[in-house]
Amino acid sequence: MNVQLYDQKLEQILTNAKKQAFSGEVSTALFYLEQAREYAGKVGVPLSVATLQEVEQTAYRSGIKASLGNAKKQASSGEVSRALFYLEQAREYAGKVGVPLPVVTLQEVEQTAYRSGIEASLGNAKKQASSGEVSTARFYLEQAREYAGKVGLDITDRLQEIEVTIRK
Repeated sequence: MNVQLYDQKLEQILTNAKKQAFSGEVSTALFYLEQAREYAGKVGVPLSVATLQEVEQTAYRSGIKASLGNAKKQASSGEVSRALFYLEQAREYAGKVGVPLPVVTLQEVEQTAYRSGIEASLGNAKKQASSGEVSTARFYLEQAREYAGKVGLDITDRLQEIEVTIRK
């Protein structure tokens, strides 16, 4: 291969990295950046450190937005652990680029996750109780109790309603 072909191949790898970076696909963008580093080193083609840093920064910044969006989506559907995962991911990405995340936004998403999680857990507990799945129903009741504690809600009456159906 000649140098021009090496340059084209490297440019293609960097283009893939940039596309992924702009879409917030951090892991994939970083994978392509690593590929670019390895390829450039292997074939002896110069690679701009500034370009690599720029793409990496873009990936993390876009990743923050994507992670927060995913966290909000998961939170509103009661997927607490997934919402918390995406919030942690957003925090991690923000830390990499020194971007402060609004504490209020993080708290709102967390609150939404727990509140939606309570409803989802209670719904699952009712469903499991009516199917005779006592241990699974109790698991969901405990989960709802835990989530309620996180947001300072008293759901004792709602828990007892379902517990009564379990004992029948």
